[in-house]
Amino acid sequence: MACILVVDDEESICYAFSECITQMGHMPVAASNVKDALKKIRERTPEIVFLDNRLPGESGLSLLKKIQSMENRPVVVIMTAYGTMDTAIDAVKYGAFEYLLKPVDLTRIEEIVHRILHMGDSEAVHLTGESISEPDMAADMLIGSSNALSDIYKMIGLLTTNDVPVLIEGESGVGKELLARAIHNRSDRKGAPFVAVNCGAIPEHLIESELFGHEKEAYPGADQRKKGKFETARNGTLFLDDISRLNALMQIKLFQALQNKAIQRVGGAQDVSIESVRMITASDRRLLEEMKSGRFRSDLYYRLQLITLKIPPLRERRPDIPDLISHFIKKANLEMGLAVKGIEKNALDRLMEYDWPGNARELESVIKRGAILCRSETICAHHIELPDTAGNRAFENTESVSIDSQVTRWYEKRNQMFPGERKLFARIVSSVEKALIAQALEECGQNQLKASELLGMNRTTLRNKIKEFKI
Repeated sequence: MACILVVDDEESICYAFSECITQMGHMPVAASNVKDALKKIRERTPEIVFLDNRLPGESGLSLLKKIQSMENRPVVVIMTAYGTMDTAIDAVKYGAFEYLLKPVDLTRIEEIVHRILHMGDSEAVHLTGESISEPDMAADMLIGSSNALSDIYKMIGLLTTNDVPVLIEGESGVGKELLARAIHNRSDRKGAPFVAVNCGAIPEHLIESELFGHEKEAYPGADQRKKGKFETARNGTLFLDDISRLNALMQIKLFQALQNKAIQRVGGAQDVSIESVRMITASDRRLLEEMKSGRFRSDLYYRLQLITLKIPPLRERRPDIPDLISHFIKKANLEMGLAVKGIEKNALDRLMEYDWPGNARELESVIKRGAILCRSETICAHHIELPDTAGNRAFENTESVSIDSQVTRWYEKRNQMFPGERKLFARIVSSVEKALIAQALEECGQNQLKASELLGMNRTTLRNKIKEFKI
């Protein structure tokens, strides 16, 4: 049984809340102003506070700020009949769990209470370990201990002492630039520049100037000499990502530069040595296949791929996912001043099942979003949002969470909702079916053919269900 405080200056609202909370099996407490509410919070230590924003004297937001400084603070839900952008922003900013507009549906209240009180029911997996500092977030950190990554780690060790061209292949988001930086930073070149260029992001007419530089007045607008990336990377490493996007002419010029170990700036005639530059390239396409199909020059291919490293997609190294989640939680804490300690086991299981088409980059985005939304120490399943893709389970969105809450409420109150019912599964399923069919018919103007198509249901089956449920 939980103690739940309702703070509102309208007696009718306090009464309605008290009745609802009592029916749920919890203990209601009411207050009409901030002073009274503070007294009851100290005396009764409620788990949840439903707080009206417009109160006589001090506002609900004022009380919310005071609650956030308490040691054993309750979870606060702000309510208001005067919803504005600023109020909603401030409510969330100062730590409100939820923001509701009046009039509030009591079913919604039950769902929120159930969600708050059961937040800790699922086992939390504390992945983050000790706190970290800025240096630990190095831009060359490859995270994971799977066999696939262990093999790559060994190769990094070899490549730091062997100054040879390296080709890195892998899907978008797997960490190709991280790997290139790791090789550079652990080699004797670590004090020299690491220059990264995304070949696919530079317009074709500018790529030569970007890589080789240009002389003054080489073309309209070139008002001064400019060094290219090759010269900038002198004694260091030049990393060319998306190398397969280079057009045929640029492939020829790049091959000639590597063959002669020299470049010429656009509009220039003097050779500039690039002998001191180490080349690391990357592609999200299989470069060998690109070469076989004629889209990539064979002579350039063999120049670039003396050593080829393949980073497998995240779906092929699922054991690395918990390590990556831990790392991204730490990173989110550091960057945004959060204090997230772990992730709900149910949420972790879901993340382990997902195929991650965007790989580690997508995972980082999902974890960062979850860390922002959770506003507590644990990221829960309903903080995780992923698109439904072929071959993957759809993640619960807000609507599915509401359905789960409703079914849970029916189950917990089965004797009240369905007195004497022994076939609970059939009863609850039929209740959902009836509501779904009624909604589809209403949307389709009672046209059974359209409703059957919308529901993906045989028309005869739909007709029988309509008769069965007396819709």
